[in-house]
This record gives sequence, structure tokens and C-alpha cells, in this order.
Amino acid sequence: ARIFADEIFDTSMRIMYICSELTVLAELGHTKLVDLASVNLQTSIHNGLRRFEKEIAAQNIHFDIPEAIPFVCANAMWMDEIMINFVYHLIQANPSLVTFEATTDQDKLHLQIHHDGTPLSDDEQATLLNSSRPLDKVRAQGQGLGIDIAVRMIERLGGQVGLKDGSTFYFVLPLDL
Repeated sequence: ARIFADEIFDTSMRIMYICSELTVLAELGHTKLVDLASVNLQTSIHNGLRRFEKEIAAQNIHFDIPEAIPFVCANAMWMDEIMINFVYHLIQANPSLVTFEATTDQDKLHLQIHHDGTPLSDDEQATLLNSSRPLDKVRAQGQGLGIDIAVRMIERLGGQVGLKDGSTFYFVLPLDL
């Protein structure tokens, strides 16, 4: 009974995430203004980790997250989805350690995410963060809507996203002042 209950719970969670992702995708296609609020990135990061806790435990991945990260002006649901997509991508690199580093510069938060796993090739780096494709040409792969959708969300929130090398992502978002 416990095994069946766990499977029902896991399936229900996947369905809930799919519905959430479809809502986010639908919002991305609209030109209306995004609902912005003060968002705690700590919560979004932990929501992303919670989504993949089984995979993280199975791979014995450790996450080094700052104790305090300044709040950003963003959309909480979008930030959760962004973190879910980054965490998914990170665990595909099979790291043993993922490090988050947060710094501020005037009215911007810079969040850098580094892993010690397999770095992306030059070709993968060149295409991974491409948000110029039309939405109808984007294909979701694996869990979540994908990094290209996360890039679009960050840009719609007034931020920037980039890749410093094959192992370090970063994004910049407005601080909640």
C-alpha cells in the first residue's frame, strides 16, 4: 500500500508541475505586463531542489547555497520554474557539487550557479541560451519547460542570463528595493 501511495503522490506531483508549466508557457506568449512582487530566491532554489530530490539523492549531489540572498523584483511562479529548469539541467551534468553565489551591484542581483560536473561543449554553449527562436519552435525536453523558456522568463522579468563557461550559469535580476 505504501509503494502505491508513493507512486500516486509522485504522479500527482508530475501532473501538478505539468499544469504549472503550461500556465507559465501560456503567459509567456502574451504581451501583457508580468505580475511582479518581492520574491525570495532561497524559496525558489529550494523548490527547484525539492522537485528533483530523488535524483539529487541518488547522484549524491551537494548544493552550497548562501544563507542569505537578497529578494528580487520578479514573479514567484516564474522564479520557481526558472530554478526547476536550471536544477534539472545541472543534474544532467552529473556533478558532485553545485555552488550558488549571490552578489549585488547597485539595483541588480547577480546569481552565479557553478557545477563541477561535465561541462557543456562549445556547440552546446552556443545554442543553449538562444531565446530568439519563436515559441512555437521551442520543444520541451525532459522535466520542465527547458532552459530556453527559462531564458525568456528572465528576459521578460527585465533580467539577463548567460554562461561564463561550460560549467557556470549566471543571471541578473532587478533587486526588490
